[in-house]
Amino acid sequence: MSTTVDTPVFGVCEARFEKVRAAFVENLRALDLGAGVSVCIDGTPVVDLWGGWTGETRQRPWAADTLCFYASSTKPFLGVALMQLVERGLAELDAPVSRYWPGFVGGGKDAVTVRHLLSHHGGLPGISADYAYETQFDWEAMVRLLEAQAVFWPPGEAHGYHPVTYMFLVGETIRRVSGQTPGDYLRQHVAGPLGLDMHLGVAEADLARIADASPVPPGLIPPSPGYAELMARAAEPGSIAYYAFARPPAPPDAANLTAMRLSQITAHGTARALGRFYAALAGGALDGVQLLAPETLALARAEQGYGPDMTLGHASRFGLGFMLRHEGFAIGPSPNAFGHSGAGGSLGFADPDRRLAFGYVMNRVKPSGGGSVTAHALVAALYDSL
Repeated sequence: MSTTVDTPVFGVCEARFEKVRAAFVENLRALDLGAGVSVCIDGTPVVDLWGGWTGETRQRPWAADTLCFYASSTKPFLGVALMQLVERGLAELDAPVSRYWPGFVGGGKDAVTVRHLLSHHGGLPGISADYAYETQFDWEAMVRLLEAQAVFWPPGEAHGYHPVTYMFLVGETIRRVSGQTPGDYLRQHVAGPLGLDMHLGVAEADLARIADASPVPPGLIPPSPGYAELMARAAEPGSIAYYAFARPPAPPDAANLTAMRLSQITAHGTARALGRFYAALAGGALDGVQLLAPETLALARAEQGYGPDMTLGHASRFGLGFMLRHEGFAIGPSPNAFGHSGAGGSLGFADPDRRLAFGYVMNRVKPSGGGSVTAHALVAALYDSL
């Protein structure tokens, strides 16, 4: 049933997690326009809430099946897909990417391995050639640009976040190894088996279900310190952050472009889908579906790099496809938590110590990294309830 008239909130929430519901309602009142949050423990949903509005006109309430852009919260889905191929013996972590993608040579790329791509060690966080923003919607054109790109640092000698190129680097490797586009592979091997309402490349029939993204009104929330510093670095022409985040400049409504939604740059899905994905990882399996064998998952969430990030300018910590918990990515108290945040504030993670999974999506884009203040409020309320 609806919680309020002005900001409708729907779904279920076990009584012991009333603090999570209260934080969710407060988020909608103060900062979020529309959002969803999902929590599973031992594979069982204990919080499944959605509410607010799908656009600034407040004409259409957020529904149980409203889709929202995941941004970089998409990356672990690709990471799991490629680790599945490794598990099946179709790819090797320490093999050069060029073994599977013959055009991926020159400019220092010959030394880039599959492991380097998954852990942000490949030295290709951006593209230095001039190209139009719309080129990102053309998969083959982006592949050609990456084939011509030289590394920014020797592969394996440092790590640096790959905000956009990761999708194409890992995605093209998946395509070369499996013969399927990353979106098709995820539908068959990840989203489909788990029944996830998550789509990398939305079908035209589902476009009407997507919530419109919009920035938080100016002055309502200051940028987080790390985000402000990153944007300052990205404003320096020639810096790694500049090529990774600011070139080419994105139009203000980039997340709402139909071409973006149809492309395979970012997934769109529900908070429930994000939560179920991590529930399958937190407990090893969900509803009889095992995404990765225990030893493969242990490898994927093992630390591959921790320390100064060549792109971000501050410390980051990565496994294979996942961000790992550290002071800059505080996702609850468990040192073994792993997951990923997305631009604007989305967040998903697994806490294997508590067999807990969390997923949060929203359509108000916030100036933050490593999860937003609204996501952190929900996480704090969640752990305060355990």
